[in-house]
Amino acid sequence: MADRINNDNATYGNKYYILTSNVDLSGNDWEPILSFQGNFDGRGRTISNTMFTGGTNIGFFQNLLATAIISNLCMTGVNISGT
Repeated sequence: MADRINNDNATYGNKYYILTSNVDLSGNDWEPILSFQGNFDGRGRTISNTMFTGGTNIGFFQNLLATAIISNLCMTGVNISGT
């Protein structure tokens, strides 16, 4: 998802996304979604064990545009460090 949005925001950035299962990101690097303008519905599911480290490109969504909607999403075990 992040790769598609980051490489072709005009096509993928304003879509409706549904998280269909819990996601454990232990041991995985996450590339932030740079600019998100769509709808991300977590459906009450959880993204867990996420580490965001580094300079300014940190977070699950780096930049939420005015039209972005994030709902019903739980995040646990999140560690963020950076500027």
